[in-house]
Amino acid sequence: MMAQYHRSCLCIVGAKSGRRTAMTGLGQDEGLASALRRFPTHSAQIRHLIERNESFRAMCDDLAIAERALLSVDQLPNTIRDERRIEFTQMVDSLAVEIERCLSRIKVISIGERFNR
Repeated sequence: MMAQYHRSCLCIVGAKSGRRTAMTGLGQDEGLASALRRFPTHSAQIRHLIERNESFRAMCDDLAIAERALLSVDQLPNTIRDERRIEFTQMVDSLAVEIERCLSRIKVISIGERFNR
């Protein structure tokens, strides 16, 4: 997980959840909403992991923060706007790949558990 501070948008990626929420204004379910928007067919798995896996929940929160930063990039000064847009897009894409990996692992585990019964 990336732990970076971007003064230009005042977002923290990879911080402890309580601190992240306090400093960024991230709502309790924004990470869940971000993951569900990106992976709507995996709703049950996402809800299961968010409830039971702190790392997954933090990854979804980080996705919400990165998406919010990307949406606000046009408010940044021209001198850094393009660079930040690229950076935030890469963060969103990277986090989405990691979330997708977690979702694919839970499918493998679920299928394996069914065969072992």
